[in-house]
Amino acid sequence: MSDLEKKFKAAAGGHIHRHVADPSNVADPTDDTPTRILEATHRLIGQFGFDGTSIRDIAKDSGTNPALVYYYFGSKDGLFIALANDNADRAGAILREAANLEGSTRDRVRHFMATWMRLVCDTHRPIAPWFRRAIQNPGEHGEVLRGRVARNIGILAGILEDGICRGELRRPGVPVVTIASALMMSIAGLAMEVLLPHERTGVDISSQAAREDFVDGMLDVWFKGLETKTPPKPRAPKSGQRQRLP
Repeated sequence: MSDLEKKFKAAAGGHIHRHVADPSNVADPTDDTPTRILEATHRLIGQFGFDGTSIRDIAKDSGTNPALVYYYFGSKDGLFIALANDNADRAGAILREAANLEGSTRDRVRHFMATWMRLVCDTHRPIAPWFRRAIQNPGEHGEVLRGRVARNIGILAGILEDGICRGELRRPGVPVVTIASALMMSIAGLAMEVLLPHERTGVDISSQAAREDFVDGMLDVWFKGLETKTPPKPRAPKSGQRQRLP
């Protein structure tokens, strides 16, 4: 079993569906087949929505066939869940990387937001149009994605909590997870046009430099009332790691 198959086996709850009506119609699957199917699903759901996208459309766009889509994902719902997990895993990996960076809390949050913006604007696997439609879906599909987003907000809250423990940030008057939720949605949500197009809000993210300026400006607003003037305490080294000397 390939690494990709193992990944999608986990996303599908421990098994890969292989509901093939006529095995003779299935070409030999290659390792990049699930990725091509997911990339096609990204594009099509972003353009036409979940209900407006069929398995046949996805197969045609990915250069496969419907039997292969069912082979890997079992159903349209299974494909959506794998897609939600794939996108959330990408965000979660960036957050975990940010949590382990040296530097200030602002530096770590900035790393996440700037990297996330690059993913949002990635033309190869666009997140923004797909996320915008999926997160507003009131049914099960939207609930799957909202659950994964909540998990990643928890990681961001941990970064902020660490900054508070180090004396770098003030303890806010509301739960830290509330700050993390508002911070993520004010930056990521605005960038992905969850509510309004960029032009209506005066946001320019047409270039990498503009996206970095946007993130810096938003963080200036958010951290102005949170940051203290006290030098932060050094982060405790993790087990098996040596603390960096000044």
